[in-house]
Amino acid sequence: MPQAWIQDRPRCRAAAVPDTVEFRTKPQLARAMLERALDDGVPFGWVTGDEIYGQDRRLRLWLEACQIPHVLAVRRSEPLVSMRLGFERAETWSPAWTRRPGSA
Repeated sequence: MPQAWIQDRPRCRAAAVPDTVEFRTKPQLARAMLERALDDGVPFGWVTGDEIYGQDRRLRLWLEACQIPHVLAVRRSEPLVSMRLGFERAETWSPAWTRRPGSA
């Protein structure tokens, strides 16, 4: 639900949205759904997501802590922990990020 709706309590009441419902980002909603799936024993092998999910460091760290295999898109400038135990920009990990799609 858009944040503007959540902030408009009369609109929420008219739509029968309880006052207890708070705004949550897509990554926060994804984590809640994944937690429910884990609690209910729903089988899945891995998680994938676009940059909206990949830019949320808390989601990435939670997936790591839960040992859930995942592939999330990140911005090329996103600092990621490398195997050398330091932070490196994501673009240094992949030659595909050295040029834009469609460029020679």
